[in-house]
Amino acid sequence: MAGEWLWIERELKKLAEFSVGNKGISRLAFSPEEKAARLHIESLMQEIGMQTRVDAAGNLIGRLEGRDSGAAVVATGSHLDTVPEGGRLDGVLGVLCSLAAVKAAAKQGELRHPVELIVFSGEEPSRFGLEAIGCKAMVGLADPGNWQKLKDETGTNLKNAFEEFELAWVDIPNATRSKGEIKAFLEVNIEQGGILEKVGMSLGMVEEGVAPIRFKIVVEGLAAHTGVTPVEERQDALVTSAKMILAVQEIAQEHSGEGIIATIGQLKVSPGAINVVPGQVEMWAEICGRNGESVIECLQEVKDAISTIAEEEETTVCIEMLSADRAVRLSETIIELIEDLCQVKGIRCKRLENASGKNAMHMARICSAGLLVLPVRGTINEQLVESSEIENAVEVMTEALMRLAQ
Repeated sequence: MAGEWLWIERELKKLAEFSVGNKGISRLAFSPEEKAARLHIESLMQEIGMQTRVDAAGNLIGRLEGRDSGAAVVATGSHLDTVPEGGRLDGVLGVLCSLAAVKAAAKQGELRHPVELIVFSGEEPSRFGLEAIGCKAMVGLADPGNWQKLKDETGTNLKNAFEEFELAWVDIPNATRSKGEIKAFLEVNIEQGGILEKVGMSLGMVEEGVAPIRFKIVVEGLAAHTGVTPVEERQDALVTSAKMILAVQEIAQEHSGEGIIATIGQLKVSPGAINVVPGQVEMWAEICGRNGESVIECLQEVKDAISTIAEEEETTVCIEMLSADRAVRLSETIIELIEDLCQVKGIRCKRLENASGKNAMHMARICSAGLLVLPVRGTINEQLVESSEIENAVEVMTEALMRLAQ
């Protein structure tokens, strides 16, 4: 598999060119940069004999027919869109490892089941506040009525972004795949918790995908001139928001023993002038946890704290829920298959109780799904993975796809 590693490294460098800015990789969902990256991957799919298409939700799908074209599909894949100033590996490495595994499996002869490689659209929530857009549509969780209200920082709504991608908004439900149509889905990605590196393992198998709740907080104060408005008479939306951010942190710390993590990662301050008291602040927040009841309890405490702070500061607040996913157990059968393959090949692997579920978490609603993760080193925009670990992942993925599709 050494040759595959060199090929993957070359393609990682090529795909890194499809980005804007000078720091990290910025390739947002439904952007021209993502479209260019998808076209490149589509050409690589076609080179190994895959028939390609784009479904109604913008998912790019490559297919290798099996001996039984009517048999359930064995699928693999990940995504190409990134967070702003993100790393070169998240999602992309999964796509390339999957492509390398499909190519290697095809060389062994025709399989019984068709094999599909799926590049999911809109996996990252960075642009519209909604994650796994294409995958949710594929498993029947699309909500076009509410989704079309979502806007990015420029005011472009998701519906317009779809249309700019030459997709018909009304056709989104046509992307849904029925239960039984896909036999299994196997995804590989980088681990984002640092556990594998700490314990010296080369590969991890996620047992449960952690599902976040995401929401938007809008604080309304009163814009005023800074030079003449006494501090005690201000209705400063940013000061109110700062207290809310600290409250969210404190509540999350109180629930840390339950595995709760809460973050406010984005703010928009208006009118945004140095000499004007902020009149409005928009904040985007996320609460994650491995137990749904604990997440809901934490959310309610956050809502109560936010309301209390707004009242104390004589400002108003509105909370808009963006998404609320639930944690999903991944396939024990696939986990055991990966464990067996690792044992035979002498690869050090470890089960991870929970991790970011990626697309596998949603695919588990319609088929057996598994998620392999690789240890990653470095910062979010300078990610490093050992070549031997990538080779191990491709080798295991290849064998797993062949076993599932035989």
